[in-house]
Amino acid sequence: MVNNKVSNKRFSVSKVSAVDSSSIPNEGLGSRFFSFLKLLVFLYLFILALTLLKDAAFEVGKSLFSITTTNIHPLKAFGIGWLITLIVQSSSATTATFAAMNSAGVAGFVVVVFAIIGSRIGTSFTSMLASLIVPSKKKKDLRHGFEIALANLIYAVPIAIIMFFLELFFHIFSDIGKSVTTSIPAFNFSFIDTITAPIRNGIEILKPWIIMIISLLLLAFSMEFIPKAIIGSFGKNNARRLLHKYLKNKWSSFFIGMIFTILVFSASITITLLIPLVIARLVKIKNLIPYMIGAHVGGASDVILAGLVIGKGASTAVITYLFFSIIGLLWLFFTDELLWLTKRISKNVLSTSRLTVLLFVISFILIALSLAFLL
Repeated sequence: MVNNKVSNKRFSVSKVSAVDSSSIPNEGLGSRFFSFLKLLVFLYLFILALTLLKDAAFEVGKSLFSITTTNIHPLKAFGIGWLITLIVQSSSATTATFAAMNSAGVAGFVVVVFAIIGSRIGTSFTSMLASLIVPSKKKKDLRHGFEIALANLIYAVPIAIIMFFLELFFHIFSDIGKSVTTSIPAFNFSFIDTITAPIRNGIEILKPWIIMIISLLLLAFSMEFIPKAIIGSFGKNNARRLLHKYLKNKWSSFFIGMIFTILVFSASITITLLIPLVIARLVKIKNLIPYMIGAHVGGASDVILAGLVIGKGASTAVITYLFFSIIGLLWLFFTDELLWLTKRISKNVLSTSRLTVLLFVISFILIALSLAFLL
């Protein structure tokens, strides 16, 4: 009798898991095609925003200001990159912005490096907010969702510290960026000028600083919706089923995270996408950590695209972003330690509840503000 009860219980648990992972219906073909059309529009806006930003930054920088190493503290640049990423919720958008400013001669090489390092800390903010917003019936469920954001932050902090001091004392990344910028020939894709010329010519009567604001808004808007349009084209529920199916071991999780993010153009979106699955216990955070590392490698896809649009002046920004992801690969050999540290901080230090998560998020914002404005 006892054995029957145990087997029935096991059957019911597996049945629930199967239902949870496939109960959401597939999106219709029409809806996915409409998402694909939206994707084309957002990609165009992304390219347009970068070309407008590059042109406007040059004009504004000539007449108003130049952010160089002589008038801004490295920690301040770090905080600005962190803060901008909190606002736009995309380290790629922040990187693209500073790449355009560097190309236009507005931001110095060193400042760009520190700002982009800071942006990689700020990118954890999206998953923090998602863990608060996604419904969770139990305190334990909330903790599991928040641990994704916490693991993402723990992943980023040591890399940021290492890169910060390497740049501060040895100027490694800015020097590499300068060398690449001066050594490679200038390149330009004429089709980009062709497709953006009608709008660029139409708004050239506006003042450069107005065009710069418009370009920043377009960049943030397009970077927000490109990943969503790509996921919509594939089917959001299809994406979740695929991830649930293949996130079974370290290496498959890593490659799925990398490939999926290359396709989706956003590490924060692909990581945040799994929070409902973690809360529903359909994906273990142990398998999510290598997926997250892979996502940060794949997240360079949109930065590289931005670099191709902007030109060789974006080299420093792209190189800094890539080095961050490459150094992050070392975490693949310490995934158990990253999991242990995440669990320890979540359970013993934060004693995770909705209030402590909220206080943690507020503190995260205040640190960025302090670095950006008080130094």
